[in-house]
Amino acid sequence: MSNTHNMSKKTKLNNDTPSKVMFEYKGEDVPSNVTHVRFHPSVVEVDNEAFYNCKSLREVVLNEGLREIGDNAFSGCTSLQSINIPSTLIKIGSKAFYGSKLTEVLLNNSLREIRGYSFSSCHVLQGINIPSTVIEIGIYAFVYCNSLSEVVLNDGIRKIGCDAFSNCKSLQSITIPSTVDEIGSNAFSTCTNLREVVLKDGLKMIESSAFTRCNSLESITLPSTVAGIGETAFSECSSLRKVVLNEGLQKIGEAAFGDCTSLERINIPSSVIEIDNYAFSCCRNLREVVIHNNEGIQTIDDKSFHRCISLERFKFLSLSTRWIMSFKLDKQI
Repeated sequence: MSNTHNMSKKTKLNNDTPSKVMFEYKGEDVPSNVTHVRFHPSVVEVDNEAFYNCKSLREVVLNEGLREIGDNAFSGCTSLQSINIPSTLIKIGSKAFYGSKLTEVLLNNSLREIRGYSFSSCHVLQGINIPSTVIEIGIYAFVYCNSLSEVVLNDGIRKIGCDAFSNCKSLQSITIPSTVDEIGSNAFSTCTNLREVVLKDGLKMIESSAFTRCNSLESITLPSTVAGIGETAFSECSSLRKVVLNEGLQKIGEAAFGDCTSLERINIPSSVIEIDNYAFSCCRNLREVVIHNNEGIQTIDDKSFHRCISLERFKFLSLSTRWIMSFKLDKQI
């Protein structure tokens, strides 16, 4: 008697690999040589690791009624090129499609959760439209999706997790909807072809290294709702020429704009109370700094403008003479 029904669902049956193997999934063990899968209408959840490392799997047809895709469900399916996402699906688990060859995924408005690493290292994925029902994009969700050139984020999303789109080197533009209040650390780091970033009112915090090494980014305007810029948030954006900081901003973190070598002028709004060390360090073409203040500013660290070798002019508005002298002395040190 076969004992395959007693095997763990994480274990694959070892069959010889024919040219095409059809399989109807009902929640049982899966042959490792399967190439095409159709889900039975009764299935409501894909188990964790159900199709893990099925390297021959090329096509999956999911059933209407399916609610969840478990962690690592299709991870390592390096031949998987297409999949339909049913309108009933609410959750895509961690590493669900890690390393697959999906070129496009259509996500429906029932979806609520995209967990961490869900589509990471999907190197040929070209576009993704995140529906408004998704509240948070998990950490590393699309990291190393090298061909991802189009990302649509819809109103409803509140948080973009850390490293969610980092190293997406084909991405050229991104619009952050007004419902997003936090961009996680490294969320778009090393997106080297990212040329346009549109930030909408509603955003409150840009975390550390969120856009670091976005070498093609030429300008950025922060909405007035942003209260803080994390450390190294825009560091090493070598093409960044124009930065618009609006009233409402309170803190510019350490090295936030460090090594932005194309930046020539910066206007600091009166709401800023703290400029941390190295905030604009090594901005070697920075020539003018204009600081608007009603004496509410508390800290400009000694090395905030460290190695700004072209800096010729500080323009202070509404500052006391005593404070100006102190700042100039600190800068010389």
